[in-house]
Amino acid sequence: KVMTSAKSSYNESAGNSKRSAASLTYDNGPLSVSYAQSLFNGTDASDAAKVTLLAAGYTYNGIKFTAGQQKTAFLGSWQALANNLTVTGLGVGYTRGSWDYNLGYTVLKDDADSSYKTTQTAATARYNLSKRTSVYVGYGHGKNDGASNKQNMVYSGPALATGNATNNVILTGIRHQF
Repeated sequence: KVMTSAKSSYNESAGNSKRSAASLTYDNGPLSVSYAQSLFNGTDASDAAKVTLLAAGYTYNGIKFTAGQQKTAFLGSWQALANNLTVTGLGVGYTRGSWDYNLGYTVLKDDADSSYKTTQTAATARYNLSKRTSVYVGYGHGKNDGASNKQNMVYSGPALATGNATNNVILTGIRHQF
């Protein structure tokens, strides 16, 4: 899949911005592997944010194991504003009848400054009432190590303070897909 946008002026500060993205997926039996890359150019063509993702999933006896890594690189003058970031995640999921269970662990690191690191752990359970409607409950735990203040909690919750701060979140709700 490939996507690109013409130059746009959706706001004054990004008058000549352009976005493009491409992805490739291999899906065969229990194994799936995906690679994706997107690029956002600023008003100056040398200013850009490049996001690269590599992810894989493997299903064994009804248990799905997943792993992925996303790298964000800032180019041009944007490099002076932010360091490159790497997010690595691992997950495991299991479905039994109408229930889906998932566990996940994610680490966000600043590639240039090892004092910036955020970890998140999450567990969710979802009961499917029908093909389109489900109820869910989840728990998330986030921790900023050292000087990190780069990551918000699961589902765009509150930002964590620096200095080994932690945050716990409980989610519950109902979801309906149209």
